Amino acid sequence: DTAGPVVVQSRNVVVDGMYVGKFMQFANAEPYAITGTPNNATLDFGKVKIDLERMTICGADGEVRLTATEAGILRLLSSELGRVFTKDEIISGLRGKGYACEDSMVYTHIYNIRKKLGTAAEHLSCDRHAGYRLVK
Repeated sequence: DTAGPVVVQSRNVVVDGMYVGKFMQFANAEPYAITGTPNNATLDFGKVKIDLERMTICGADGEVRLTATEAGILRLLSSELGRVFTKDEIISGLRGKGYACEDSMVYTHIYNIRKKLGTAAEHLSCDRHAGYRLVK
């Protein structure tokens, strides 16, 4: 069967009155659940601070807003600093087991996070053919 996943539940996700995406539950998949550090976590990388509750990065260039997915990836990676998370673990941590998507989805979000981190991008590393990790 080449059909894609069947959506069994869908609703808009709104944070602080701003639309940030869709919650989707797929047949044969666990519910969407961002895992990792608590929502009120703040990560401090010297001149750059990440506020996962407010979904922002504050640095020399001011404040930059994170998408819900970017914040979820950072929350997951910060749950075990230094540990390498595979693309599949990142996708499962964000969307639940059984969620099907392109590998480029993770790469694109990591790329965007690095751009937003600016000088602190060095703390988000790629271990070739293994995955991504966040280090202090």
